[in-house]
Amino acid sequence: MSVQLGVWPQDVPLTLQALAQDLGAATSGELVLGFGPDLEMIESPETSSEEIMEPHPAVAGFYAELTARLPDLTEDNYLCSPWAEPLTIGRHAVLMSVVFSRVAEVCRLVTDLADRHDLHCFAPRDLPLRPAGPGAGP
Repeated sequence: MSVQLGVWPQDVPLTLQALAQDLGAATSGELVLGFGPDLEMIESPETSSEEIMEPHPAVAGFYAELTARLPDLTEDNYLCSPWAEPLTIGRHAVLMSVVFSRVAEVCRLVTDLADRHDLHCFAPRDLPLRPAGPGAGP
């Protein structure tokens, strides 16, 4: 069991379309913000080197501090890592799947770092599958 978290810059409007585009994924009834129907994390599609853009400065700072304290999941650290899946990083987003036994510790750290870097912290499951109407967002 795991808990999904995400961060997004406060100065960039967060919409389903923006997040899907950021992660290179298309929105459909089968996909919720880079997570499958049961909220398991899915791989974002491969992108060519021409499509890769520099991360938003707040996201880059957040990611650097986060992984300095809690390195991303690897074959070498999977037994002690707080991550259930490798981190998913986009230009504006970092999506995290946290093992249930470490949720309290990781959520405190993520929210502290998100505040420090002017990022929204959100749970992807709390966002609707589709916007309610034109211009609607979370």
